[in-house]
Amino acid sequence: MAITTNSLAAWTETNETLTQDLQSVLTFLATAPWSADPASPYALAEAEQTRLTAAIHQHAVTGLQQINEEIADGPLIAEINALSARAKQEATLIANAVKTVTGITRAVDLATGVVSQFNKLPFL
Repeated sequence: MAITTNSLAAWTETNETLTQDLQSVLTFLATAPWSADPASPYALAEAEQTRLTAAIHQHAVTGLQQINEEIADGPLIAEINALSARAKQEATLIANAVKTVTGITRAVDLATGVVSQFNKLPFL
């Protein structure tokens, strides 16, 4: 299922918020006096750091899944697969024939075409 740009924007905004929250906790921990008391501000901040780190990890995985779904549902994958197959076929033909500058140039052009299609993917 493809996702909308709005959900990626929401994902980005959430990621920035989580990152800012973690930065605030780390800043607090850098200046707060250490304490082993579970009710102390230091211990509570450490617990929050652990919780935020887990949330950031889970959020990153969700974002990767969203991007993978968008790519899979998009037209670029079919294009990339077709160009890749053509490039591989051309490389095989060249490997089995006398190498000419024109043939090698054609194979390189096809392989470069595949790379340029990858550059169109949304995460690059």
